[in-house]
Amino acid sequence: MSLIKKAFFNGDIEICFLEVGVGSLIVCQHGFPDNANSFIPIMEKIASAGYKVVSPYLRGYFPTSAPLDNNFFLTSMVDDIETVISYLGYDSAIIIGSDWGAQVAVGAAILYPEKVERVITIGFSKPTKSISGCYDYLKGIWHCHFFQKKEADEIVSRDDFQFLDKWWSDACPNWSIPTAFVDSVKQTFRSGDTLSSSLEQYRCRENLSALSGEERNRYRKIMDSKVTVPVLAIHGDSDRLMRLEAFNCGAMNNFFVGELKKVLLKGAGHFPHLEKTEEFTQIVMEYLMETIQSN
Repeated sequence: MSLIKKAFFNGDIEICFLEVGVGSLIVCQHGFPDNANSFIPIMEKIASAGYKVVSPYLRGYFPTSAPLDNNFFLTSMVDDIETVISYLGYDSAIIIGSDWGAQVAVGAAILYPEKVERVITIGFSKPTKSISGCYDYLKGIWHCHFFQKKEADEIVSRDDFQFLDKWWSDACPNWSIPTAFVDSVKQTFRSGDTLSSSLEQYRCRENLSALSGEERNRYRKIMDSKVTVPVLAIHGDSDRLMRLEAFNCGAMNNFFVGELKKVLLKGAGHFPHLEKTEEFTQIVMEYLMETIQSN
């Protein structure tokens, strides 16, 4: 069994993805600063249990191309998942999402509940108002505000993207990050329009006035609606300050009104599937077996 890289056109975007296996569909969605390769360590093992597992590069992340209209709004990223599912000939899929990919997975569960069987989130939380306004929590999301600045592009790319080295160290304080993985991520960011595209995702989030009325309503639906499909939420206990509190709080529990299973991985930071690959894969495999037995 081996990974294959494939691509197809979705309008003006060429979506590239990794694929392995045959069976029910699982779509993996990476986050920032990351690429589709981060799911390689788990893809073949999950595929061996009877699944087709695909890992797309998010829009604008090389080799997936950037949209001509610079549209990196969450609703469009959600639509990309729906397009991947349809392109592969499936009616529905299980979606695994990390970081930004988790937000996209959750959005897909809200806008396309008939096409999302289950969601597995990695590093996703839903803070209460008191947590989101807490000084320590704000320190952990400082980059969201910094990326709004025009000079962010130049600063992030400076000295061969040392910014990304620092970012990963903060997000995963207990992980000795493999050089090969860092090189893979940096190569993605050196290529095409990846850097500007990835930062534009954050900027679009702060520029909802650019959305049409219908798209703004769809975005608000993602923000205001509850997730009704079953969810497995995996989080590391060594993620940045206040993330654990946001994961454990009532806002998180009340957001997922369907079946919700929460798992905490000790010693892991923001990317448990990379930091604790064997433990993470075992948790996912057991969860998938439970879903088969319950159906």
